[in-house]
Amino acid sequence: MLRDIVADDLPEEILRAPKRGFSVPLAQWWTGEARFQIREGVLPLHGALRIFLNEKTAARLLDEHQAGRANHAQRLWNLWVLNEWARMFLPAQ
Repeated sequence: MLRDIVADDLPEEILRAPKRGFSVPLAQWWTGEARFQIREGVLPLHGALRIFLNEKTAARLLDEHQAGRANHAQRLWNLWVLNEWARMFLPAQ
């Protein structure tokens, strides 16, 4: 339906092009302007997560990534999401 709506305004090659995905620039976010907000999202780990995850290891991954020594963007993103979920839905310890 959307293609029909914009058909008069776009070239045929764009209208008939296949769907394309896009990537999120996690690596740049972790080292760029959002680095401080991301650090606050990852550390400290929620108390319940400390049973399963080592906070020193999480801090090392974050430091290595932000210093450009390694690319831990996907791991850090997963950790951030898990930590935010725990903060929202698990009791404070």
